[in-house]
Amino acid sequence: MSDLSLAAIAETVIEIDARERFPYSTQVRFSQRFPEAERAFFSAPFDWTWPTRVYCLRDVVYDPATGAIYKDGLLVADCRNNPDALQSIEHCSPDTLITMPSDRWVVIGAHRHSGLYYHFVISDLPALVWGSIEAKRIGDFQLLLPALRPFQRSYLDFYGLAPAPRVEAAEGKLYHLPQAVFSDFHLGSNLFQISTATRRLFAYGRHRAPDAATPPRLYISRRDTSHRHVRNETLLYELLQKYGYVAVELAGLSLETQIAMFRNAQSVVAPHGGGLTNLVYATRGAQVLELFTEGWLNPCYNVIAKSVQMDYWADVSPATPEAGGLQAHMIVDIDRCTELLEEMHARQRSQERFELIESGPPLI
Repeated sequence: MSDLSLAAIAETVIEIDARERFPYSTQVRFSQRFPEAERAFFSAPFDWTWPTRVYCLRDVVYDPATGAIYKDGLLVADCRNNPDALQSIEHCSPDTLITMPSDRWVVIGAHRHSGLYYHFVISDLPALVWGSIEAKRIGDFQLLLPALRPFQRSYLDFYGLAPAPRVEAAEGKLYHLPQAVFSDFHLGSNLFQISTATRRLFAYGRHRAPDAATPPRLYISRRDTSHRHVRNETLLYELLQKYGYVAVELAGLSLETQIAMFRNAQSVVAPHGGGLTNLVYATRGAQVLELFTEGWLNPCYNVIAKSVQMDYWADVSPATPEAGGLQAHMIVDIDRCTELLEEMHARQRSQERFELIESGPPLI
């Protein structure tokens, strides 16, 4: 097994930010059905930001399908978080290897989950933005991207990356990179930690998006998706309307509108799903109620909520029998949801504290 590390093979290691104390002020509450075993992690204070580094590498091979980096044919240990990564590619077929030009740095911004909204926004976008900032200091560069979907194109345009030269990763190909820029944003630890650099990135977006008149209370529906529906959504929405919630489907909205919507929201209710990634643009003091199905309690949006100092609430509902795990639909307990909404809005009335967190300097 290789003992190579990114720091050991890097020509240069650039520290974007260090571990910093975070002013924790988030309340976390659960319904009675929420499993005791999961409560400690979900309620843990977000009181330190995560340090991040950019690595300038030479003569490495990158596998977008697994997120693995190889040096001299051997897997770099930091990138072993994917069990599908091979330990060695010394004898890989030449037909699978694409060699990039040696006159430009390649900023890596594609990995195996890039097609998912959460993973692109939390991993690829900061890797591309901060990687490009550092690459610009040392020479010409181009971006290595996933096969782009409309939401990804919107993000590249919004954050000023659209004009940069780019290559979209081809399925089943490995990339020999004479000069590469890689960052900690693509490592597994980044998924449940938030760095100061990440917070600055989204604070920049929060302040840059134009203002728009949007509802103060949002219900994010998943009717436009194939899984994790609320089967009794009609009843749930009848309840939410009594509290002033407006149902929205995010897929048809522009990125700027989505940012404004979450920036202006005082309360958000939603089943667990990619749309909650937009909590990165939310306002300190706002609230979110995340609805889970049994057997799939992923804390990724809990971490985001705490990082922007939202109050976080969670409920767990039985899964419907036709599918399990991530795909499962749910049936929300309306009485229990009523109790949670009453508690949420009682707290909100006592607080009435909504403010944008720091804007940070221009990034691009």
